Amino acid sequence: MEVERILNYNYIQEKVKVFSWQDIKYIYEIHYYQDFNEYYEEVFLLDIVFIIFTIDNKQYSVKIRFYEVENMNLYIGSKFIQIVCFDIVDIKDDGWSSLNYLVHDLEQDGDIKFYCNKIEIISVAESNYKL
Repeated sequence: MEVERILNYNYIQEKVKVFSWQDIKYIYEIHYYQDFNEYYEEVFLLDIVFIIFTIDNKQYSVKIRFYEVENMNLYIGSKFIQIVCFDIVDIKDDGWSSLNYLVHDLEQDGDIKFYCNKIEIISVAESNYKL
């Protein structure tokens, strides 16, 4: 996954010295909504606030916006959505779809899975959420 294609990825790098997508452990907040792209076409966006735990035992909330979301699956089996092995796969060059990314949890058999065209880091903040 080429992180330089993720808008504002430097927000994570500035706060979290050593980061991996597998540091994401929970989904804290989800906002799925309709908006318009630069061509005034209706598209769906997804804002997710993830809770990450770093190697140095710090906790952060990371808000990520996913643009032009399609084929979304989300399973909520308890009051927390736990992420075991979060992954973002760059599928732009696969030729199967016009979408650029597959976003999913590798271990949880599709608890969260969707495709999108663009990813942007909105904010990163140290947190102390009680989970």
